[in-house]
Amino acid sequence: MLYYIVKPIIKIALKFFCKNINVNTKQYKNVKGPLLLAVNHPNSFLDAIIIGLQFKAPVYFLARGDAFHKKWVYKILTALKCIPVYRLREGKQYLHRNEDSFERCRQIFKKGGIVLIFTEGLCENEWQVRPLKKGTARLAFSSWQLPEIDDQLQILPVGITYNSFRSLPKKVWLNFGQMINKNEFNHNDAEGNLYQQFNEKINTQWQQLTVDGVANNKIAKRNFINYSTYNNINFSQLNELARAGFFNSTSKTETQKWKFIKSILPFLISVPALIFVFPFYKLIKQLVLAIAGKVVHYDSILFGVCTLFFLFYIPIFTTVCYHLTQQFYLSCVITIGLIISTFVLTKSYITCIRKKRLYKN
Repeated sequence: MLYYIVKPIIKIALKFFCKNINVNTKQYKNVKGPLLLAVNHPNSFLDAIIIGLQFKAPVYFLARGDAFHKKWVYKILTALKCIPVYRLREGKQYLHRNEDSFERCRQIFKKGGIVLIFTEGLCENEWQVRPLKKGTARLAFSSWQLPEIDDQLQILPVGITYNSFRSLPKKVWLNFGQMINKNEFNHNDAEGNLYQQFNEKINTQWQQLTVDGVANNKIAKRNFINYSTYNNINFSQLNELARAGFFNSTSKTETQKWKFIKSILPFLISVPALIFVFPFYKLIKQLVLAIAGKVVHYDSILFGVCTLFFLFYIPIFTTVCYHLTQQFYLSCVITIGLIISTFVLTKSYITCIRKKRLYKN
């Protein structure tokens, strides 16, 4: 029940946290399992949240096991469809629990469910794809061996790219690949060869689904992100420009010319949010920076804290307005106006200011 309560709240919160989430296809929105999502992992829990919201069916996802050590945390995370997976760095004594987690995934597949796994294993705030671990391949082949699952299980590679890991609002590209099926492999081959072939298939698709495969050096990647942030162009068109060497110049890629007049209306609408919301956000951001500014979970923690804070802030603000006006409907209208103002602040005005700064550079 907690999952179904939290899901719509998170969906609304992401509208403010992200400028837009570009999805290359909607054909999988209503898909049913058994399905295993093989995803790259640049931005901690935020990756799973954004991808999970693209499906109507609930999505279970494997998360680092050290987050589950406290009983109350374990109960909350499992209620939110999280499944613990343990790595060697968290202690050899926990590694045997991974088989229990994989068995739980296989039970989900038997019921036609969807499981998300981060095939790289580790999360790093970077754009390049890292070496793939064997966990996804192990889970896939062990599931295919069961008669109840067999070739019903499909593997879907997914690539997720962010324009920034620190600034808001974010622009996100979410690209779904093509299904990988059991009959694409010779199951009489050696286990190691099968795992290698499996990972090669995923990596080949990731090269088309993420910035790593289209921008061939650090400068090109940065220019790719800068250009795409402030130009309305889809990921496929960006790929074509990147392959043509458009982003390889050592100079910064120039964006469309920023015009001051375009920021006047967003600024006027954003004034209430700048007064009543933005100072709280800056305070929250500074606190999160102090606590988690140097870890890969920064974005996820900031998103979670902001969401929780404003869940309490909005009814408090409405109550204060009611005491000042003594009119319930008027106080609700004022609150709705503040929400709209905040939406415009995150979607338009902040973006205009960043566009001007980038253009000056």
